[in-house]
Amino acid sequence: MPNHGTVYVAMPSLHLGEPLKTAEEFSAILKKCRFEDEDILIYPADAVLGDIGSLQYNQDLQDARNKAESLLSLAMPCNSGLSIFPHLEEGEWLGYRNGMLVSENPIQEVMGMPAIILTYGEKGDEQSIEVFFNQEPDYLCKKGHLLSRLGSLCIVVCNDSGESSGKGSYSGQVFSNLPSVSWGTRRIHSFIIAEHQSEEFSPTYFPYTDFEREETPSALPFIPNGGTYENIILKDVEDAFSILSNALARRLERIGSDKVVIGLSGGLDSTLTLLVAIEAFKNAQLSNGLGNEDLKDHIFLYSLPCFGTSKTTLGNINLLSEASGIPVKEISIKESVLQHFKDIGHDPSITNSAFENAQARERTQVLMDLANDIGGLMVGTGDMSELALGWTTFGGDHLSMYDTNAGVPKTMVRYLCLGYAKLHPEFEKAVQSIIGTPVSPELLPTDKEGSIAQKTEEALGPYEVMDYFLYGFLSSAPIRMIYEKACKTFANQYDSEQLKRWLSLFIRRFVNQSFKRNCLCDGPVLLPFFLGGSGYRFPGDMDPSYLLRVVEAL
Repeated sequence: MPNHGTVYVAMPSLHLGEPLKTAEEFSAILKKCRFEDEDILIYPADAVLGDIGSLQYNQDLQDARNKAESLLSLAMPCNSGLSIFPHLEEGEWLGYRNGMLVSENPIQEVMGMPAIILTYGEKGDEQSIEVFFNQEPDYLCKKGHLLSRLGSLCIVVCNDSGESSGKGSYSGQVFSNLPSVSWGTRRIHSFIIAEHQSEEFSPTYFPYTDFEREETPSALPFIPNGGTYENIILKDVEDAFSILSNALARRLERIGSDKVVIGLSGGLDSTLTLLVAIEAFKNAQLSNGLGNEDLKDHIFLYSLPCFGTSKTTLGNINLLSEASGIPVKEISIKESVLQHFKDIGHDPSITNSAFENAQARERTQVLMDLANDIGGLMVGTGDMSELALGWTTFGGDHLSMYDTNAGVPKTMVRYLCLGYAKLHPEFEKAVQSIIGTPVSPELLPTDKEGSIAQKTEEALGPYEVMDYFLYGFLSSAPIRMIYEKACKTFANQYDSEQLKRWLSLFIRRFVNQSFKRNCLCDGPVLLPFFLGGSGYRFPGDMDPSYLLRVVEAL
């Protein structure tokens, strides 16, 4: 075997947009490490500057980045190896030795990912390794998904947790499919040097439903690894909460706050938001791991009842409060909304969209003002399915200061809440009650018994079917294929005419309501499918008529 050096992956604790500060802190770590001449030190993409969007091209920041990279190279002992800094925006990687630029090479595109190929060893016995740079945020089963795409001998270097949480959560993952006997890889992070162990993987492994290839795709295609409501894969649940809670913690750290405001409705979405917030404060560095008794000083819960609030959802809110140990303050918005109707001349007996949306907008205003009052963050609850269908009030629950659920489809919301209750039995009673409560925005008055009168799935169709259509649509499958596979998947539950009607409704709403998705608030990605920001982009003025004619012809 040739005498290879060790491939190190360096993970500076990134200060986004502050390259010199990042370099100064990490230099102290490098000076404590020992490197050999054949060693290679690889950094993630723009490791000292971070992904700062269009500001990547700002000359002042580029100059600061170059100085920072040279500073990091100088921190290594003389003649102790090569430092590699990839600049993906510029399509090149720069190599430094002893602070001096020694190479400049183009970055290649290999299987859809930026990569460099390193070849070294004794003459005649050289070996090559592909190093891939991944700037996608973390999502469930990301490691297996990426390695299945690449397939060759490689190391995958992902961006560090210091990246923005605006479009996702980052953890600085490093993984490879290299035989450990041939290549040593180490990861330098904070003050720890830890051996990175290679793991076996299947090159055909794909954690999500392959919609076009499977004869009858899963009825819950967004849930990875074949998970169902009855077969919950707890490792996936734990990973999901880690991604979502770390993203929230990162945003709070960035704005310098340790308080969140959440409006509890007694439904699934706000329940998930609460559970993510609990994990952010209990497990993230944000609070050094708070216990339950301290959560009430950081998580502020509010119930904002109005005309459609039912006894059932109020009971669910009380169950969540008991399970979490966090008190809930009730603020009725009835009088405020009635005053608003009087101000705009609206007759409250007319329960049109103005009647409904005024409540949602009032709730949003109250929660944001409460957050401002304590210097906190109002965390939203709108999920990916609602955003796909436009089932959200524009300027109401469509808005938040940060939305942890924006990348979580409704079926996944239910799955995660059920999984969390298995991991934390004190929430079992609350979650089971909430699962059994009809999904509703509760914007129309309750019936005579005080029960929910407005049921979302009666208006839209079952969320499991709508999520199935959404998955197929995001997979770019033909409409006929989506329909035919839905007929097979749901053969024992719904007839073909029902599915055709719901598919037509899905397409109409997905297209016509896209304007709401074009101005979404920040939130993390959970799955390799996302509707906001740099995710699935869609014109706000597209006409759905042609696609609807395709459905009609089925």
